[in-house]
Amino acid sequence: MLIQFNFKNHKSFYEKSTLDMTVTAEKRHINDAIEINGNKMLPFLAIYGANASGKSTVIDAFFYMAKAVARSFDSDLFEPFLVVPFAFNEKLKQEPSEFEIFLNIGDYEYRYGFITTKDLILEEWLYKKLFKAKTKAKEKMLFERQKGAVVFGQELKKEEQVEELITDKTLLLSILGRRKTYVAKDIYNWFINNNLVSEQPYISETVIKLLHEDKNLYSQFKTLLSEIDPCLKDLKITPKEDENQRTKYEVQGVHSDAEDSNKTHLLPLRGESSGTKRIIKILPIILKTLLEGSLLFVDELDTQLHPLLLKKIVYMFSDKDINKHNAQLVYTTHNTFMFNSQDMRRDQILLVEKDKYGKSKLYSLSDFKKLRSDSDYEKKYLSGEFGSIPFINQW
Repeated sequence: MLIQFNFKNHKSFYEKSTLDMTVTAEKRHINDAIEINGNKMLPFLAIYGANASGKSTVIDAFFYMAKAVARSFDSDLFEPFLVVPFAFNEKLKQEPSEFEIFLNIGDYEYRYGFITTKDLILEEWLYKKLFKAKTKAKEKMLFERQKGAVVFGQELKKEEQVEELITDKTLLLSILGRRKTYVAKDIYNWFINNNLVSEQPYISETVIKLLHEDKNLYSQFKTLLSEIDPCLKDLKITPKEDENQRTKYEVQGVHSDAEDSNKTHLLPLRGESSGTKRIIKILPIILKTLLEGSLLFVDELDTQLHPLLLKKIVYMFSDKDINKHNAQLVYTTHNTFMFNSQDMRRDQILLVEKDKYGKSKLYSLSDFKKLRSDSDYEKKYLSGEFGSIPFINQW
């Protein structure tokens, strides 16, 4: 489970920025929180901001970190190391980028991070402590690295030849995770298992394969799909091999006959509406996340979705009968339908604003200490009281 993510000097974010999933002192919707060992965590966060403000970059920063952990062992195949520092200042371009994450696995909280340039990993660290509320647990060092030199803590035994595998662009966590070392393998797998719905214009083969092979997930998908589009009864998924013997899938919608309920009609996927295709694209990943108890990022979740459908999807993460495994959702949106105290806590609303120098800033609605819980958040936001809106001249 994600507790907190910090990053610095990544694309438009030069200053340290924090995405925090911990519950603040606010009392609204406290029963929606995920509780682990007395610690209360948020099931979802929404990120608002103007176009080109940097909302998507928050998600990109996390997945840069995840990609680095997953692929740095093969870094020689992916030159250069794909860190992207702040671009609009020659001095800042040369400064390193920083990424740090706090996460919960089992009864422990782990703090892992690294500092890197495109050519060299400067520092890397991993610590742990007991994840229990009202307990003053002390952090234990599992390893610390400065350039090529590594110091291991007592709990993480130094493996033979591990230092020989470290290069300027290889993260130690990537090495230890692949070698299935102690807890490092669990943290490595946590990064691997998180989900992202990007804005690619097509439905991926991975999603269709998931629907075809996971019968339990498909059953839930079909039930929700029939609620969203009563005319669409089912999907017919037909696997076919191409000339390279790779499996491709033909997808057709199964629709009710307008007059005879016993008859159906097949419609190629390209003939379905944009909204239906959007649902087919994102809903399987959402259900997979809920079943696994993993973390999902969706950029512009509201795209081609009715506000009530957006609300239903988000509320699935707050519903403990549905979200039985403590899954979490982080999404960006322009839709202010849920920008109110009835639907969200102030600490669940994040805002991104970019200044005239191209620097983005990430902050929470809970930072506005004098904001009353019965205020009209949406009205105040659209009037500019919280910032994070487009600079539009009055006509």
